Amino acid sequence: MKQEFELTQTNTLLLLLVFFGGLALVGLVAFEGGNLLGVEANGTLEKAWYIGIVGAGLVGLYRACKAAGAIPTRVTVGPDRLVVLKTRASEEVQVPYAQVAAYRAQSFNGSEELRLTLKDGSRYKVSVNSQFYGEQPFGAMVAAFEAALGAYPQPAGPAHAVVREPTFFEKPISTVVLVAFTALLVWAAWMILTNDRRVHSARLIGALGGYVTYVAAWLAARERRKGK
Repeated sequence: MKQEFELTQTNTLLLLLVFFGGLALVGLVAFEGGNLLGVEANGTLEKAWYIGIVGAGLVGLYRACKAAGAIPTRVTVGPDRLVVLKTRASEEVQVPYAQVAAYRAQSFNGSEELRLTLKDGSRYKVSVNSQFYGEQPFGAMVAAFEAALGAYPQPAGPAHAVVREPTFFEKPISTVVLVAFTALLVWAAWMILTNDRRVHSARLIGALGGYVTYVAAWLAARERRKGK
């Protein structure tokens, strides 16, 4: 039985090219356009010009990056192979389960990836970013792949067994990092409270956000860690 999943992968190189090119263009329009129009002669007008151009430019840049970097992809999980079709380019890759030596499925902060290691040593991956392109059925695709791979009749013997590689959060080192991260935050909080130091709210929010994201990923992998 085949199952199909519609995903949106990301062309990172093209996205970065559009981003930096667009950023340079926004800056050029803002400063050169302002000089040509003479907005510097009026302080209020100058501020309004730069805020308007930069704001509109960044919104347009975000949309341009999102459109340019999108790779519409249809993943078909079949009984004997995984078929990945990049629909816009009509580019298809077929990965028979008989060629798979190992795989790893990981998810962190909206970035999700299924990486296949083939018996010839090459690797193939399917990855999405749900923060940039919205929620996608990536988890369901991985579950269907694991079910199909488990049902596929592999040759007997450990040499032919497909290995599921643990993710970072399934390894003991993730707990060590969590303890260190927690200790660092506690120490920072203690220094702030006892020394009456000024707190940079942006840095504090960033650190707490990173910590919460890390803890969420660590907790999500706890059942896998217990099962090892």
